[in-house]
Amino acid sequence: MVIYKVHHVWWLFRWVTQTTYARVCDVCHNGVVIPAPAAPAKGAASPIPFMDRMGWATGLGGLAGLVVLGGVAIAAEGQAETGYLANPVAGDIYEVDLTKVLAHPQAAQMYSTFLVTQVTPDSVQVRLPQTFFNTLSGASSAVTDGRARSTAFYTDEQMTLPRTALPKMRTDGAILEVQR
Repeated sequence: MVIYKVHHVWWLFRWVTQTTYARVCDVCHNGVVIPAPAAPAKGAASPIPFMDRMGWATGLGGLAGLVVLGGVAIAAEGQAETGYLANPVAGDIYEVDLTKVLAHPQAAQMYSTFLVTQVTPDSVQVRLPQTFFNTLSGASSAVTDGRARSTAFYTDEQMTLPRTALPKMRTDGAILEVQR
């Protein structure tokens, strides 16, 4: 008989901390504690279930898988955004850091969106926003809840950007995200 103690974190990361071996009579249920065998019998399965023995490795493997999956998703999104900047279309929304775009920004932190209105072979025309946010999450939430898709979110003022400048603006951190 094997008696063991298992510790866990959220039942996923499990490890054995104490193991005691005993020889017990099937009839009278009396027994004695015996020293742990130096090596398990060749070909014998471990009496401790797999998840109790190796739960820590399974949990760690699952976390590593999530990290890899997240990295692949981020890379795919970045590649898609690079394609959107190379081939812009009217209706694209650029989440921007206005302090890096405007010549004289009104505040130290200004995040908002540009709405692409017209695309020519050499330039992209965007409408400037009426409001700006002091965090990127404010601009992102305006895109998510649909405010940035409304023409009321923007002024009538427009800015023309050279198409060749868009990838550099992305690299410099002026264009933070592209939504299509």
